[in-house]
Amino acid sequence: MARAETMVDAPQGEARVSLRRLVGWGLIGQMSYVVSQFLLLVALARYSSVADVGLFGLVSAITLPIYWFFNLGVRANQATDTRGTFRFHEFLALRIMGSIIAYGLIVVLAFTVVDPAARIVMLVFGAAKGVETYSELCYGAFQRADRMSSVAVSLILRGFGGTAVFWIVIALTGSTSAAYGGLLAVWVLVAGGGDLRQAHQMARAAGDVGPVRASMLRSLVVSSLPLAFNALLAAFQGAMPRYVIGHFLGLVALGHFTVVGYAMQAVTTIVTAIGQSIVARLAHYWAIGNQKAFLRTLSRLVMLVAAAAVTGSLVMLAIGNWLLELIFGTEYAGQGQLLALVMIAAGTIASGTILQSGLLATRRFGHNLRIRMTSVVAQVIGTLIGVLTLGLPGVVLGMIATGMLQSGLIWLTLRRARIEPGETV
Repeated sequence: MARAETMVDAPQGEARVSLRRLVGWGLIGQMSYVVSQFLLLVALARYSSVADVGLFGLVSAITLPIYWFFNLGVRANQATDTRGTFRFHEFLALRIMGSIIAYGLIVVLAFTVVDPAARIVMLVFGAAKGVETYSELCYGAFQRADRMSSVAVSLILRGFGGTAVFWIVIALTGSTSAAYGGLLAVWVLVAGGGDLRQAHQMARAAGDVGPVRASMLRSLVVSSLPLAFNALLAAFQGAMPRYVIGHFLGLVALGHFTVVGYAMQAVTTIVTAIGQSIVARLAHYWAIGNQKAFLRTLSRLVMLVAAAAVTGSLVMLAIGNWLLELIFGTEYAGQGQLLALVMIAAGTIASGTILQSGLLATRRFGHNLRIRMTSVVAQVIGTLIGVLTLGLPGVVLGMIATGMLQSGLIWLTLRRARIEPGETV
């Protein structure tokens, strides 16, 4: 593969799918999903009030950290399990236990903490995100087999299928809870009728089936706990700005941030897809001791992300106000400068996401967790200082500072890391 054709290096003589194709399929799937979720947000903004959008942002900020923890990092653990230590059914058993506990906790919170007006939305949206975790489990199996095309197809079906039903239901009924019920139905069909069936067929063809071994399940739980706590902290870090804005500035300000902040979510989602597409290959580089290719791949991708973030910020400075008013309505006009700032924040966070893929590929989950803990503390301090001094822009500046700190810490860790004799990946 010529260097001019790709931003990453493939191992010589590798008979697997090229990295360019892996990343390509990953981007196709995630970009489709990002576009579909953007259209869903447009429907929510058009058919409900700014405060309702803010309320949804708050429900998401409560629900997602719960699932991110109880996912137990199954996707990353499965994708980097290059030696096939654990069976697919063992990952599935862990996924079932985690999703049951997570949704049970969401139900408790919905009836004890959340405002009654948001209760039904939280219950239905929480169920939809629970179903999504089973698709995520299958994506880990697809990644390990270099079948990112299967991930892309699933994301396209879930994204556009669910969004189409959401638009139809909310336009006809005006009910966000009913609209999320339609989304839930589509996701159940895709996960049950497509993803799980295909993943099971792949596992059976590879001889990766059999009864769940209790000892291996315990080992899987232990190895996954650092990933679970890292995911919880990552979700908490991402949700912190919403908590702070909702508490200090109110639901209307949170509604504005939810819409403008989707640019950050979109960028992060796409970059996460890149990281997920290459994590198995990075694990291969690390396993064979090719640290040069490992670091070169990461640095090229980070530079690409940084350039895209700066370009996006300049574009939003020029047309951000007009674009927001055109798409979301007059209630969201005047937030163009905030959107430009959000693009910079997206770039710093996305750079950390790419580098984190490298850290996960080395299976140094404990290092990753310690860096995440530091980042969460920095995020809390940064957003609190920001909101009290500069309001919404201050919150985003706090996020930028945190993203830069996290990226720097991960890069230093990777530069210093070495494979020890006898180490397995």
